[in-house]
Amino acid sequence: VSRANYLWFVAGGPLGGITGVLLSGIGLYFLYPTQPVAALFCAFSLFINALLTVVTMMPLKLDDNFDTDGTQFFDLLRGGDRASRKLAMARLMQVSTSGIRPAEYPEEFIQAIERSGPPDRDTLFAVLFRSAAQMDRKDWHNAQASLRLVTTHIEKLPPIIKRMTYLQAATVEGLNGNADGAQELLQKAGSKGWADKSSIALANAAVLSAAGQLKEMLPLLDEAEREIPNVADPGTRIMYKDLVQHLRRQAETASA
Repeated sequence: VSRANYLWFVAGGPLGGITGVLLSGIGLYFLYPTQPVAALFCAFSLFINALLTVVTMMPLKLDDNFDTDGTQFFDLLRGGDRASRKLAMARLMQVSTSGIRPAEYPEEFIQAIERSGPPDRDTLFAVLFRSAAQMDRKDWHNAQASLRLVTTHIEKLPPIIKRMTYLQAATVEGLNGNADGAQELLQKAGSKGWADKSSIALANAAVLSAAGQLKEMLPLLDEAEREIPNVADPGTRIMYKDLVQHLRRQAETASA
């Protein structure tokens, strides 16, 4: 992802609105004399598109979770730290969906997003990417520290990923043998919000593993294994397969 490509990407919303304004205006001009009802629809479309164009072009930061296209466009145009962080985030997102394993996420992209001081939303996203890499390397201790930082400031994350974050944290606490902490995080994850079934099964399996209930864990590992092909990201599918095998070996070693 280059800076120019990203500029075109964030300009897409306003440009689409401007196109809608032009097309609606042309329709209004030609239809008004002969088809007033159709012209009325064109006038309504023109108004809506004009309003959306103005809103998306305004450089507003509505909250810590949402910047308008205008804000992102002018940040990228000015350059500096904010532009560098946005580009690093875009590149990391591109890498994370390319099929490589989380362990291979470029650390320099993660570091480029982070900033010192109290963690903001982008820093927390960077730490989430790092925790996935640590989990993939079976570095449970550091993954635990990373996810504890994120869950401490989880109110800064978009609601859509909070449940998944709690589930990942519960899995890591379980892998570190902290049954009580894993169970608490699992309760916080609850049943509302998005999460894939393999993540839910793995988190519950890790809780049972930490509690020493290895026999009861096996059906959950079977469920996780069945659901892994439905995980969207290829790299995460590989990591989850390894986690299932790790927990199976744990069960086999205990029963031997």
